[in-house]
Order: sequence, then C-alpha cells, then structure tokens
Amino acid sequence: MIVTLLAFAIVLGILVFFHELGHFWMARRCGVHVDVFSIGFGKELCGWTDTKGTRWRISLVPLGGYVKMLGDADVSSTKADPSIIQKLSEQDKQKTLDSKHPKDKIKVALAGPVANLILAAIIFYIILVFKGLPILSSTIGNVDHTSIAYAQGLRENDQIQSVNGIDIKDFRDLQRILPSLKGKLFDIVIKRNGETLTLPIEFFKNIDGKKVEVDVLGISSKDLEFKPVPPLRSLGLSLELVANNTKKMLNDLPKIFMSKEHRKQIGSMFTIADVAGQTFSQGIWVFLQFMAIFSINLGVLNLLPVPMLDGGQIMINGIEWIIRRPLPEKIKTVLLYAGIAVVIGVMALGMFNDVMKYIFH
Repeated sequence: MIVTLLAFAIVLGILVFFHELGHFWMARRCGVHVDVFSIGFGKELCGWTDTKGTRWRISLVPLGGYVKMLGDADVSSTKADPSIIQKLSEQDKQKTLDSKHPKDKIKVALAGPVANLILAAIIFYIILVFKGLPILSSTIGNVDHTSIAYAQGLRENDQIQSVNGIDIKDFRDLQRILPSLKGKLFDIVIKRNGETLTLPIEFFKNIDGKKVEVDVLGISSKDLEFKPVPPLRSLGLSLELVANNTKKMLNDLPKIFMSKEHRKQIGSMFTIADVAGQTFSQGIWVFLQFMAIFSINLGVLNLLPVPMLDGGQIMINGIEWIIRRPLPEKIKTVLLYAGIAVVIGVMALGMFNDVMKYIFH
C-alpha cells in the first residue's frame, strides 16, 4: 500500500507540475500575471513568492494542481471575475488573461497538454539512451478469465508464434494485426510447455446462447524487454514513440462511446494508483515507461473539446476568434456546466468500474 501511494504521488506530482508549468510559461510569455502556481488543492502546506509576485505553493490535497492568473474567478481559469478586474489599474488589467486576444488564450490553454507530450518525449529519450527500446514480449502474462481469449484456450505463459501465418516478434506486432481480424475466424499458433499448438480464435462471446461481437481479446504481455539504441537514433525514436502512443490514444477514445468492453476499462484514481504501484515494483525503467504513457494520455484527454478542460477553452476561444466577439456569458455558463457533467460522469463510471473490479470481482 505504501509503495502504491508513493508511486501514485510521484507520477501525479511530476505530470501535474509539467502540465501547469506549460500554462505558467506561456501565460508569462503572453504578458499574463500569474497569482498562484499550486501543486495540489486546498490549504497551503508550504510555499514562497518569487520576484514577479507569483506564489508557488504545495497544497494539502495532492490530486492535481492549478495555475491561477490575475483576474480569474477561480482556480480553473475558465472565466474571469469582473468584480476583481474592475478594481485593477489600467496597467494591471492588461496583465489579465481576459484582456488578451483569443489567439494568446489558445496558446496558454494548449501549452499544458503540449508540456505533457514534451515530458513523455524526455522520459522516452532517457529510457532509450540509458536502457534501450522497450519491447513487450510475445509471451502472455495475463489472461482475463471473462475474456474470449480465455474461453477459446489462451493461457498465461503461452508464447505467441504467429497469427494467420504472420510471425509475431513482440506484442506490438499482435496489436497491429488484431484490429484487421475483427469479425473473422483466425488461427493463433502458440508454444506451450515446449509444444506447438494452433488455436482458432474469433472476436465473439457466447452470451445467453447468442454470439456477440467484442473488441478486446483480453490478454497482456508478460515481459518488458529492452533493445539497445544509439543516442542519435534515440532522439527521433522518442518523438516517434510519443506520436505512436498519441495516435493509439486518439484511436481508442471513440471506442469508449461505442463499445461496452472499452467502457469497462475506464478506471478512476484507484486504477492509476494500482498500475503505478505495480510498475514501480517492477523497476525504474518499467515505471518510467508507465509515466511517459500516462503523460501522453493526460495531455490528449485535456485536449478534448470539453469546457473545464484545456480543449474546451481552446474550442471557445477559437469560436470567439472566428466570430470576433466574446460568446455570451449564458452560453459559456451552460457549456461549463455541461463540461462539468461530462467530467463527473466519466469519473463516476471509472469509480463504478473500480468498485466492481477490486471489491466484487
């Protein structure tokens, strides 16, 4: 439990710090004064004020963080407080985010997610230079007992040799091939206890006597191996890994709304903490890879066009840039509450899935 909490605190602390540092850096570049840079929420535990008047603080509740800019109504920076701005001098009014062109507001909102992608590239580069290219082996480490993989004969420690005659060198080969086999019957050749077996597999479950198509096979890799990479090659490869993982995240997002199986995979902070703890216990390199992938996921999720998230602010400011006038406050308020409802709904689904997984499974 201590290891899990420590790993979770490290991951969340570093990722949130970089995310908010992106907002902070871009805000200052655009001439916006930052009142507070906080890691965590609630009561301040410790902090200091820099020469430009920004209060840097570590707060009691370590679940995220924020950058509060001059004139903001709250820590979310989603809207300005007219009563605060009205009391400012004309010079200080020009230092509020509300006074800036929509283009600058978009830059500030975009900087947080971009910082997460940059952090992921840095972590991948460190892994590649000092350890090597992480490769998931083709040996199965876990089989979900409720999955089609288990029902159709796949077991832990099976080493996948080929799929429909295509050689499988690592788990990524399998991930690339499987989407094209949806709705088809195909063969997986495995090695089990020195014996080669061929198993017919199809993406269907038998539920109440009916064949129902599913999207997930239900297996994961057993081992993470590392292949040495030259330092110069590592730079381009780290960017390629960020691009590939970003693309995968974007491809998986629509499936959450269309697939019940994918919705079941949504987790809350408990899942993140559990995975952080597991990877931490497996060693620094596995833990760093998890941190890089989680940083990408955090960056991509924040770009969704949901008010309250960075993507929502980009969307609203983009509209205002096009129409050349601010949206009515009533519309912004409705959009904000709709965004809050979406975020709470996803969090509730993740909590429900975790309760079913960790308590009732």
